[in-house]
Amino acid sequence: MALMFASYEQDFDASTQGIYSNSAIPRLATPSERSWLSHGSQLPGSSVSRLKHLIWYQPSGSDQPSAIGAVWSDDTHLHWATPLQRRLEGIFNPLPFMLRFPAAQYDWSRFRAALGWFDSMCYAATDPEQVRSACEREPEWGLRCFPYAGSRRGADLAALLCPAPDWDEVSIDAIHVAVLASVAKLVRQHGALQGTCLQPVHDGTVEIGQLDVAGAYRVRLLVHSNANRASTTTLAQWANEFLRENGIPGDRLLLVLPHLSLAEPLYPAQHVAIVDLDFGVLARALVALSLP
Repeated sequence: MALMFASYEQDFDASTQGIYSNSAIPRLATPSERSWLSHGSQLPGSSVSRLKHLIWYQPSGSDQPSAIGAVWSDDTHLHWATPLQRRLEGIFNPLPFMLRFPAAQYDWSRFRAALGWFDSMCYAATDPEQVRSACEREPEWGLRCFPYAGSRRGADLAALLCPAPDWDEVSIDAIHVAVLASVAKLVRQHGALQGTCLQPVHDGTVEIGQLDVAGAYRVRLLVHSNANRASTTTLAQWANEFLRENGIPGDRLLLVLPHLSLAEPLYPAQHVAIVDLDFGVLARALVALSLP
């Protein structure tokens, strides 16, 4: 089946002033850093002529490709960038990919491998056209490159590459899977979480997992999509009631509210943390709740 990319190329604006180069994306730490196009190295003034190609990815078993990045060149170097490759202290965050492609969440390992291959192609290339040809020669990676045609219907480049999640299209089950995958990555690789063990919970409630901390206590992981507008006091009361009715002495609680946008975790009560879907905020809350 031929990939239908051409029509997508008509939607974007070349007025964006900043873009992360791939080698300069160290982490996903705060809501401001989610807007990857507002940080990092500046594109040259002639951004239309310099921003040569958009990168598209098509998950395996899917006919719905999506633009995920850009590749361009200046006078001396070739650069590429994607908002879907985020790291925290070297730990790859699967959550941006899983929310961008909710129907292909388990394809994120292939996606990560595809980005590794793409990076090697860019390292060896001197022009975006060479990268485009490499993608055509090895279509099994699911990556394609197409020339950037500029704006046609008013959407800018940030809206293309960093669309806000359509929560009506992302099921709560998909969010559960994405959050668990992110916590699992942190538990395996974050130095401050060594000795913890994640146990998924599949009981149809808001609880999605339990983090055993060296056999001493548990951190209960909850995703509550209907509590985003509640006050901090109300959430603290709800969390304490949950632990009183469903927990044992010493239990702690991490409440994930997907619609929030936080710079740091909220701590409305002792041993209770509230976070959004930011990888850095999630990590800091897990570390804090895992301390004695």
